[in-house]
Amino acid sequence: STGAPSWKIAEGTYKNLAKLVKDICNRYGIPCDRKHVLGHREVTATACPGGIDVDRVVRMANGSDTSTPSKPRPKVKNVNAFYALHEKGGSWLPEVKNFHHSGDNGYAGVPNHQHDMLYAKVERGSLKYRVHTIEDGWLDWVKKGDKKDTVNGVAGIKGHTIDGAQFEYWPPKGEAMQSAYYRSQTTLGTGWLPSVKDTHDYAGIYGEPMDRLQLNIDNYDAY
Repeated sequence: STGAPSWKIAEGTYKNLAKLVKDICNRYGIPCDRKHVLGHREVTATACPGGIDVDRVVRMANGSDTSTPSKPRPKVKNVNAFYALHEKGGSWLPEVKNFHHSGDNGYAGVPNHQHDMLYAKVERGSLKYRVHTIEDGWLDWVKKGDKKDTVNGVAGIKGHTIDGAQFEYWPPKGEAMQSAYYRSQTTLGTGWLPSVKDTHDYAGIYGEPMDRLQLNIDNYDAY
């Protein structure tokens, strides 16, 4: 005996388990197959409660309840983000690629300086972004990143102080889910503020000029 109860598993339970497995695999870019979805016995040498048929759960998660092998989920592909801030009363600062935990090239902006425009772009997929200014509040979303196009290619208004920013990313069709993760610092504080995922919140503090910004596209928070 395996020690697992022998009661029948309800069809609804299988459906809910399959949906949960599928959601988790999509969320973390895990292939939805038997190599990556394991039962208790395969990890801890104890049986799954109720004798759940893990093979069937995986088949259902892939939209089939037959023995046809499922196709693995696409692997997470690296997506580079490029962005820059415009110094208030000055010019565009150097473009930054992704972020670094140390060094002056690991973020956009200049410590203790104010900024009034932002542009951002990704090499693959779709990115939209917007900024909040002390003078105007939230401005319109921008879906293009081109510092030469200050009408449609950047977020912000020249001379108006940025104190907040938001980003949202969508991967190309067929690629694993990834999100925009970002964080900032202000001229009135010290240290990085909490990182933000997509539009779950915003980077910055209303009323405090933003002086540094970091942006990264990934399926987890790398800060």
